Amino acid sequence: MSSARWSANRALDEVRASVRTLGPEAESGPAGLDRALADLVHHLDGGERRISLEVTGTERRPLLVLYRAVQEGLTNACRHSGATEIGVAVAYDEDGARLEVTDNGAGFGGAEEGFGLAGLRERVRLAGGTVDIRSSADGTVLSVGVPW
Repeated sequence: MSSARWSANRALDEVRASVRTLGPEAESGPAGLDRALADLVHHLDGGERRISLEVTGTERRPLLVLYRAVQEGLTNACRHSGATEIGVAVAYDEDGARLEVTDNGAGFGGAEEGFGLAGLRERVRLAGGTVDIRSSADGTVLSVGVPW
């Protein structure tokens, strides 16, 4: 129940942040991606699974598309894969940002990608980025790169 309440509150916060981007404070951007990812990982970590977060480089501006990619990767790993170890790595450089969400779960098998991954591919494409998904019986790696 507390997880559902946290998710609902988080969704409301995201809606508020989106609405604020329409106003004059939009130029300052939403809260930093690093902080948002740490918060997300903190709330999903624990129980039968461990989630780690590694960030290298300096964030130049928040990238909502990367946050959504991590959400999708973590959702799939937590709900569907049976993973016990999940890693999130974000690296910033002069060209943009790159992330990987890795897990030690069962992989996709022969299953087709769902709406979540299709939506992610479209959001990243619109941002000028790339998506690569590698899945096997030993786990899945979701890689996303987005230019500044």
